[in-house]
Amino acid sequence: MLKIHSYLSKATCKAYIGFANAARYTRGRVRDKLLEKDGSFFTEHALAIVITVVIAAIIILAVVALFKDRIFPQLEDKVDEFFNVS
Repeated sequence: MLKIHSYLSKATCKAYIGFANAARYTRGRVRDKLLEKDGSFFTEHALAIVITVVIAAIIILAVVALFKDRIFPQLEDKVDEFFNVS
């Protein structure tokens, strides 16, 4: 029983030390990133946002063109047929 307790105690201690080191490393990386003055972090995100907006606009224009040229005329014809409008 003593061996199991000793093993668990050592494993817990190693896990805590590993977690503490990882937290220190991550904290250091975050601090360094926030202290950067070159603005690369914001530039990268701004570029990604602009690309996303442009792609979304292209998709919306394609969908609107599809509805305008293909779907609405067919829908109008079917409604006219349904109500027997000549």
